[in-house]
Amino acid sequence: MRDAAGKLVIPPASLKEQLHELPKDYTAVPKVSDRDRHRLLGNGWHWGVARRLLSILVFATVAASPSQATAVPRAVPLSPVSLVVSLFGGLLPPMGPPPPAPVALLVDPSFGEDDHWRASLMSVRRPSADPPQSEAGWARLLELRRALRRSVPDLRRAVIDQVRDMVVDWEFATSDWLLAAPEPVWRTCATPDRDFVTQVPVLLQLLDEIRYPDVAGLREDFYLGFDMLGSLRHGPGWRRRSDERYAHPATFEDLRRANFQYVGLQLRRSQPGPHTETMLAEVVEEARLGRIVGPLRAPSWWPGKTVALPFHAGFDTLVDCPDGDLFAAVAFAIVQPDGEGGTKIRRGEDWRRSSNNSTVETADVPTHHMVQDFAALANTMLRGGSRPAVLGHDLHAAYRQFPVRVPGHNGLLLPTPWGPTLWLHMAMCFGAAASVWNFNRAADALQQLLRVLLLLAAGHFVDDFGAVED
Repeated sequence: MRDAAGKLVIPPASLKEQLHELPKDYTAVPKVSDRDRHRLLGNGWHWGVARRLLSILVFATVAASPSQATAVPRAVPLSPVSLVVSLFGGLLPPMGPPPPAPVALLVDPSFGEDDHWRASLMSVRRPSADPPQSEAGWARLLELRRALRRSVPDLRRAVIDQVRDMVVDWEFATSDWLLAAPEPVWRTCATPDRDFVTQVPVLLQLLDEIRYPDVAGLREDFYLGFDMLGSLRHGPGWRRRSDERYAHPATFEDLRRANFQYVGLQLRRSQPGPHTETMLAEVVEEARLGRIVGPLRAPSWWPGKTVALPFHAGFDTLVDCPDGDLFAAVAFAIVQPDGEGGTKIRRGEDWRRSSNNSTVETADVPTHHMVQDFAALANTMLRGGSRPAVLGHDLHAAYRQFPVRVPGHNGLLLPTPWGPTLWLHMAMCFGAAASVWNFNRAADALQQLLRVLLLLAAGHFVDDFGAVED
């Protein structure tokens, strides 16, 4: 290596340790000279290589175990991902909703405290006393984890290492995919606030590895964008609807007529509200990130005009609209508690009154995991002798991480003090029925990767992921 003056020098022992993936000063022990430290490092194994070889040895031991309850192929795959998939013996965790919660016998709250205590002794059975009912996917996963016992942490580390290596190895393939992608895809998957792009090719390859049933549909949607109008794709294992809410969709011709009338009314009524400034700041920030484009000049056939933002640099000139249909919905403020005694403002778009949602057709309901589902899973683990712990993760930006297919179907009208402004979403938005179905299909795929590759008893409620560990 070269020092600050450009002179060739021997790297210090502390640097060699780090290059060997050892902790700094790992060999700095009493009675070991600096020369001996260099000699030890020169004759020693690279720890990263040694760790990988030891992991393969662990996998071989697991696969060859005669007491293994789950069928495991005798051949030991070199890929940790392939090995973990093979451990399921072709029976991956089934997709589907959790079982319905048992109906508890409740006492009328008007009885009073004494009556409640008396009833609890005589006739009311505590729900927690009944055997917990967990979904079949979790049951399959717990069965395999009991068989693997203490090998699970090593398997997880090896899989994570392989996925990290895949991200590096696939860097050029990911770049080629992004360069060839439609505008909404590259704008959504490579925003300037991140040092990395969404690793879609790697994600799809992993879904191929676990033979995910919806991988073909997700490949098309991630490559071209998700449809926000019309018929929506089905999710694996989703429950069929019991109503006809989305069974009779409006036609695109119906939408053109209804949205034209809606837009005309909104342009005439355009007035800023008490939360306009907050919503406008959010829209401008999204536009700087590339997930929104605008402000746009209203189409010539619209019954009114739109304006630019005279006091916002970079947004003080109107942009021409794309050719083709343009359907828009007005933004409105959603006031929510922030969990700290105050409130927060979320922006939604009124896709119901704009008639955009009227075109949606679907016959199923996305699978969601509720608090009682995770409680049942924890109760199952507790009864099996484990000490369960719950973990959670809120997926950042949620809908905004996924691109739309046709930006013109995703117009946003926002009244401002200078007049109505028009923008186009490049990513899915809040208020669109299709966002719920599209996002949950992608979230289900991530959930299945967590279950299969990391053996994690995971579930999700839209963008809120949870899991129970023992």
